[in-house]
Amino acid sequence: MYQKLAFTYILVIYGLRFILARIKKAVRTLEQHEGLFKGK
Repeated sequence: MYQKLAFTYILVIYGLRFILARIKKAVRTLEQHEGLFKGK
């Protein structure tokens, strides 16, 4: 029971960190594109 709970907890933490990293990367990419558009 506890092992399954710990495993689920670890999966959730890694999943959230992965999603946050993806969002930050996407935001950075969007900001770079906006900078290119503003430059023109």
